[in-house]
Amino acid sequence: MEIDLKNYINQLDDYKPIKNSFGEDDWIGLEEILNSIYEANLEEKCLNSMFRIYERYPCEDNDILWGMLHGIESIPNYENELLKSIERQPSFFTL
Repeated sequence: MEIDLKNYINQLDDYKPIKNSFGEDDWIGLEEILNSIYEANLEEKCLNSMFRIYERYPCEDNDILWGMLHGIESIPNYENELLKSIERQPSFFTL
């Protein structure tokens, strides 16, 4: 489980959307990572890395990031990490 956790955190920390055939950012890879994290019940331990995605892409607005927000809101006591994220880099989703 510890190896999985480190792997998921690394995937989130390294995540960058890929360009699709229309030259637009494709975020489906993030959705797959998040699904795996939630299936493994590791979302609380990955919370900081999830917020850091918002910090890296502070103006981005898409359905997958909205889904991540709804998932974050289901994590107990997420507010402490939210405040830390806002201090580091405010973003569309953290404000």
